[in-house]
Amino acid sequence: MNWIGVCRPSRIAEAAAALLEQGDPGDAVEDLQRRVVQLEAKAKQDTTADAVLIGDSVIRDVADALAWVEVNNPRGVCSVFFDPASMLETIAAAAQSSSKTTQDQAAASKAGHPDVQSAKVVNSFSLVLPSIISSEGSNTLDKMKSCGTWRDHSNQGGMVKNIEELMDRWVSQQATLIGMAFEAGSAPRILAETYVKDVVLFWGKLSAWIDNFCCRMMARVSLTDTALAAAQLQLRAKMAKQAGTDAWELLLVFLKEMFGEFANRRAVGVASQNTREGKERAAAVLLGTARAHKLMKELVAADFENHGVVAPMFSSYLFHERASSKEVDRLATELQQVQLDNRTLQSRMDKCDKKK
Repeated sequence: MNWIGVCRPSRIAEAAAALLEQGDPGDAVEDLQRRVVQLEAKAKQDTTADAVLIGDSVIRDVADALAWVEVNNPRGVCSVFFDPASMLETIAAAAQSSSKTTQDQAAASKAGHPDVQSAKVVNSFSLVLPSIISSEGSNTLDKMKSCGTWRDHSNQGGMVKNIEELMDRWVSQQATLIGMAFEAGSAPRILAETYVKDVVLFWGKLSAWIDNFCCRMMARVSLTDTALAAAQLQLRAKMAKQAGTDAWELLLVFLKEMFGEFANRRAVGVASQNTREGKERAAAVLLGTARAHKLMKELVAADFENHGVVAPMFSSYLFHERASSKEVDRLATELQQVQLDNRTLQSRMDKCDKKK
């Protein structure tokens, strides 16, 4: 379906109506107006939340995806179409040992998959958090304590650096696999290559946003002042460390919420686990992946934190973590008492100095 063609029907309808008002009795004009009205109704239906655009085709459900696959991907290849979740689920295989690869190949074959990557892509639809950031190990979301473990700027370590190194190798591997699966210039090859490129760009934008968010959260306590006393500098360092921990706790909630929404959008792909290799499996994978790409674009357009899915999470977190008015009043009272005690001590010291 030509998407451009359904974006401009109102002008054609207005032109047709104008011809009718001028007394043109042509049946062709009436037919044109009737078809445009139907087209406008279809365009409205096609732009629902679940509809996605694949090439020039509007895909609303698995049946539409299957129709696209039958025309463009008759062999039912599904292992080279990626979104953020399936990318992270398959990326670790780019650096695993030969013995682990052999084990994975045996397990994939036993489960009815043609290869390890196909198994990982299909199985990714049943996960909320990709294994690379949720399995056992030190670099997992739940075990990370601060923004420094996300990206260690001092030695360029952290989870982000590890994933970026794997991603470079993964991109090269996918370019080869896509070239083997589809002919140059074919619709599925263009789509697969676009998806890989868009996923890499999305990860880069997400990482940059997280870095920026951490900087904003820590900016007020990270400022250095050489005029501060040693005790004040020590207190400032402690506050900065706590700010980094607080920022990561908030980001952890955000990341889980975001991947949870990806899981919701990709849920249709779970059906691929209950179908044999072929067109039906490819259709389920393709639809789930396309819906994830739609969410990617929404998140980037909303600068992540302003997206309708995650924005309420930020508000809820800040509400629960806020200091109540009673706590603020109590702190103010305690500070006043400290100031009073200081003045009393200072007065006593002044009296002692006078006696000397």
